[in-house]
Amino acid sequence: MQKLTRESIRKLIQQEVKNLLADDAIFRHKEIPGMLHTSDEECKSIDSETSYMAKKQLLKIAQYSQELYEMIGDNQQLDDWKESHIAQIADDIEEVYDAIRFDNND
Repeated sequence: MQKLTRESIRKLIQQEVKNLLADDAIFRHKEIPGMLHTSDEECKSIDSETSYMAKKQLLKIAQYSQELYEMIGDNQQLDDWKESHIAQIADDIEEVYDAIRFDNND
């Protein structure tokens, strides 16, 4: 069994984000260096009739997630409330992802 390193985990996360965003017209033809470094101007270019707020919030989540991932040291212990919030966010995102994926397959 291969040992997970910080770099291998980062690559897995980046690939999963790319996979999640692959069906999104905004990202379909864009490279995602690092993870996401999308400007506010790019967010504003989203058609106002689409899910503008949700997409802008997802970009913010992705950007903060990468920054947090890089800020947290490999052996750093987080306060319980911080770990709890991260776990809750992960569960919430998964629920929304599953629901939208189900809706889109109908």
